[in-house]
Amino acid sequence: MGLAEMASRVKQLLFQWGEIFLLATGWRPSVKTSTQMDRSIFSAQDLDVASIWNSQFTLDLSKLDRLVSGRVDIFSYENVELGHPIDWLKEPVSGIKSPSRYGKGINYREKKQVGDIKVVWELGRHQHLVPLAIGYLLTGNPAYKETLAEHIRSWIVSCPFGYTVHWCSSLEVALRGISWSIVHSLLLLSGEKRGLFSLLGDENHLRDALYQHAWFIRHNLSSYSSANNHLIGELTGLWTLCTVFDFGSCGRNWAGYAKMCLEEEAVKQVYPDGVDKEQAIYYHYWVLEYLLFSSLVGQVAGQAFSDRYTHTIENMARFLETLIPVGGVPPQIGDADDGCVAPFMISRRDSPFFDVLSACKMMNNKEYILTETSFWYSLMAAKNPAEIIENRVSDVVNLPCFFEEGGYAVLGDDTTHIVFDAGPLGYTSIAAHGHADALSICLALDGVWWLVDPGTYIYHDNPEWRNYFRSTAAHNTVVVDNTDQSKIGGDFLWLDHASAQLVGHGVEDVKQWVTGTHDGYAKIGVTHVRKVEYFECEHRIVISDVLEGNGVHHLDWHWHLHPDVFSTWDDDSDSWILTHRNRHKKVKLSCDMDVATEMVKGSVSPIAGWYSSQLGSKTASEVLVYRVSGMLPCKLIFTFILE
Repeated sequence: MGLAEMASRVKQLLFQWGEIFLLATGWRPSVKTSTQMDRSIFSAQDLDVASIWNSQFTLDLSKLDRLVSGRVDIFSYENVELGHPIDWLKEPVSGIKSPSRYGKGINYREKKQVGDIKVVWELGRHQHLVPLAIGYLLTGNPAYKETLAEHIRSWIVSCPFGYTVHWCSSLEVALRGISWSIVHSLLLLSGEKRGLFSLLGDENHLRDALYQHAWFIRHNLSSYSSANNHLIGELTGLWTLCTVFDFGSCGRNWAGYAKMCLEEEAVKQVYPDGVDKEQAIYYHYWVLEYLLFSSLVGQVAGQAFSDRYTHTIENMARFLETLIPVGGVPPQIGDADDGCVAPFMISRRDSPFFDVLSACKMMNNKEYILTETSFWYSLMAAKNPAEIIENRVSDVVNLPCFFEEGGYAVLGDDTTHIVFDAGPLGYTSIAAHGHADALSICLALDGVWWLVDPGTYIYHDNPEWRNYFRSTAAHNTVVVDNTDQSKIGGDFLWLDHASAQLVGHGVEDVKQWVTGTHDGYAKIGVTHVRKVEYFECEHRIVISDVLEGNGVHHLDWHWHLHPDVFSTWDDDSDSWILTHRNRHKKVKLSCDMDVATEMVKGSVSPIAGWYSSQLGSKTASEVLVYRVSGMLPCKLIFTFILE
């Protein structure tokens, strides 16, 4: 942390002390002027939205009816009972109630004090109210409107400005502000001419609550090492609130500032080739949706973003689509927290990646499959989702593709998909959401993953599990002397950063290839160089690892298998035979040297052989480990034959 950042942190602390004093005297931010109530994020052009939606999708009201009765799904927790009335400070899974004191003074990482903060915050984002507002638009059921009013009214009463855990993170405030803006716009589409203000009798109370969200965000924007996706999310919330709701000249100034900063951050946080600098694919999706959502809000308001900003969105979409095998989902590279910007799904949840790509293609008049999310995005873009656009441009991804600035290569064809990660650890000095995964690969066949990145599993509470899923041993690369390529400093902090890069790539008559290197073990005099070759006609992948250096070292290779993939050792060929639960193909994995190898699954001491498909959930999976001890340099060649 540099001197400028340290000075900024001290300034923030002084600001908080002053804020505590002012709040104790009864001070609250209050909007001075506000007139308009009919601003919306949608440009529906007098369409019969309900009829068009019903012609495209099947309405399943079971989740909405459960929500009316006080039950909701949160992450991997299903049918969670919220109680009546809702206690917004109680984490509903464990029952732990967080304190109601000054929000920024609460240690939200302390589970004994707040429970699982991700669950508390997820509920406090009010994203569950968006499908409820859609349900009201489609059915006119007054119970849905009454539930919207109850949740928002009770939250405002229970969580006064500045107090409780719902006022300690600007991003959480921003996401709640986005949710309220969407609900307001959906109510306007439903014929409620005052939108969100039709829910509460005291318009001034609601208007002040909205203004306080914008005020909090503007005065608590993430900065310096924390200015990652959080800052883009906060700016999106500020931009949306101040565009949809009328806060007078103050709101117009804040909107202009948010728009300017979004333009700047889109350049700062995304490489020119479209790779988000956090090096975490789910957060790449997050940032892409923030930028897309902000762009469409600006389009509706007649305040378009720059061509460069739009080009960044297009490049991010192209990179994301390249990572996805035909019919599949992208690999779980880096952290993932299962969140979203605009939860428009009412009946089912499509892949968030598929949703955002569908919306991006819709914007650019390319071929796309309409999803529930892109349906609503089309209304933001002033497009009629019922109309078929003629002469759409087909967007075909031809492999291989190389992203030299972001540090990725994707090799393969229609059936084989190889993702090679030679990118930096992450963004800013803390690299909060990166993993120690330099030169790792993931392999998908026919749209399903065989070699995987095991995911994230957990953020807080258990450092041992948090650190495992971020470790080098949890990725398909080489571990030297049982140490990580980069040094972990905390749940969202890395100290020493491995530097990785692509050093060569090409396409020849018989193969596609890429080479990368990293210096994560430079302190012990070791450099890792990996070459990946794909021989399309032979259905063969060759991975050559060279560990350069001196002295005796212990080397471990890990090959992590998806939980649906199983291994059997074949003595005749000295190879692992991999099979998939739902596929007829086989993969033979062999090494060019006779070295020790074993399969590990679901070990807790030490932790090894686990896979997490979503936050808070894990399952045992096989990992194949090859071990070598000896003098460097060392070279091992692994061959994957796809049968």
